[in-house]
Amino acid sequence: MAVTRRTVLKTIAATLLAPTIALRREIDREALVSAFCGESFRYSIDKPFLHGGLTYATDVRGIIRAELAAPLLDGANRKLPNVAKCWEVCWRPSTKFVPFELPPVGGLLTNKYGGTCPVCCGRRVPINVDLDSGWCASREASERGFDIDDMTVLDESCEHCNGKEFFGPSLAKIGNTFHSYHLIKRIAALPSVQVAEAKDVAGYDLICFRADGFEGMQMGVVYI
Repeated sequence: MAVTRRTVLKTIAATLLAPTIALRREIDREALVSAFCGESFRYSIDKPFLHGGLTYATDVRGIIRAELAAPLLDGANRKLPNVAKCWEVCWRPSTKFVPFELPPVGGLLTNKYGGTCPVCCGRRVPINVDLDSGWCASREASERGFDIDDMTVLDESCEHCNGKEFFGPSLAKIGNTFHSYHLIKRIAALPSVQVAEAKDVAGYDLICFRADGFEGMQMGVVYI
């Protein structure tokens, strides 16, 4: 077959695009890991971190680890929990791993309350108000969860909670453990994810989960 200018250009284009496609997949994997980050006064866990060649993320209630081609951040200069000890103590699946699918919102328990909207997951939006107007101390500000530190409120565009503090059903039962729906949504987003129960681990009931290139643990709701 004769090599034409068009063939050469197509080959060059394919070569240039290939790394971009691979990077896009890696960015998606990073987003899945980052969903487990949180805030803590004790630890610097607002971003993923590298430990022992694996990328970790945790919000204390849940933890995930994965092997990423381009680890996000080195945890050497951050105050971090002892994730190796956490895995040693808590990774104790006591049931068979089974495929996991997110239960429908309509099937959440009506007599159990978790405090976070299961649809928008407590999504917040910025608000521009005069701090001297008195609105900050109003009932509306309280209902919308006004946060003076970052000047945000709950998003009223959510048709499920209408931007107000949520008191409806928002817990799902996995095995014998209740879980906040907004926290298990991030588990359900993992590719080909499976879960198993881990009973009475350090005094708590957990679920262990594993997926295509990921594994982690999630605590249940302990105040029920």
